[in-house]
Amino acid sequence: MADSGRRIAGQQGRAGWLRTPLLAVVMIAGVAGCGTGLTDDASAPESLRPSAEKPSPSGADLTPAAFCGLLSDTDLRALQQPPVGKQPEPVDKDGSPGCDWSLGGPGRHLEMSVFTAPDPELISQTATSTFPVGSVGTGYVSFGSVVGGCNALVRTQDAPAAQFLRYTLESLDGSVTGCDQGIPQVLTVLRGLKW
Repeated sequence: MADSGRRIAGQQGRAGWLRTPLLAVVMIAGVAGCGTGLTDDASAPESLRPSAEKPSPSGADLTPAAFCGLLSDTDLRALQQPPVGKQPEPVDKDGSPGCDWSLGGPGRHLEMSVFTAPDPELISQTATSTFPVGSVGTGYVSFGSVVGGCNALVRTQDAPAAQFLRYTLESLDGSVTGCDQGIPQVLTVLRGLKW
């Protein structure tokens, strides 16, 4: 009986010796599996991909309704005339998101949308005039407004390649002249686009 007790103890000792390295390997593998939770797998949700692989912001990624949300009623107040009653109207311009904000008054409205230029250099070459948009961008006027106001394409250094902000500010009564009146709203939209 003493022999069988030693054999069992010896077997447990050998099994214990084998278990210790095996347990260490399992623990190391488990710790190595822990980490940031980020993965290089392109099929993984964006929030799990490393930030270096996340796409840069593009206004073309927004829905038209989300684009309308870039300006609040407070942002628009300086441009509005009574009666103001219409809600912002989401628009899709050539497959890109935008919004048309009614500003009251006769035909008074502000419209902005993302524009992807097939040849960005052509925009600056054909512009009849330019204007600064704060310290972040340049507005290019290539054609006049039918009813007075502003029709322009705005470009910043932070905008994705070939993308511009299409900017129209008009009124039927001639109360809008030039592009300056809407620049605060343009700057707000550019910030919202992270351009």
